[in-house]
Amino acid sequence: MPEAAAAAPKKFALQEYKTEVHVDWCPGCGDFGILSSIQQALFQLQIPPYRVAITQVDLTGEDEAQRDAVAHEVIAEDVRRGFDLETGPLWRITLISL
Repeated sequence: MPEAAAAAPKKFALQEYKTEVHVDWCPGCGDFGILSSIQQALFQLQIPPYRVAITQVDLTGEDEAQRDAVAHEVIAEDVRRGFDLETGPLWRITLISL
């Protein structure tokens, strides 16, 4: 009896890495380019979109001292969270706009 051909893995479309949520970052400071580059990279690597969490923290309205303190706390909290290899997401990206 011939073996059944293995199903081809799903190929994700670039649109699957995008969201309907309006991104209101400052278009002049390059945030749109950063997000677009991340989406392109995930698409090219074919990392399943449901395995990726992208968070954006906008600190552009804060004074410099407060901005640095909050940025360091965001980073420290991300490190403390760790990863759950059973449930994911296995990719976690945080964009901090200073």
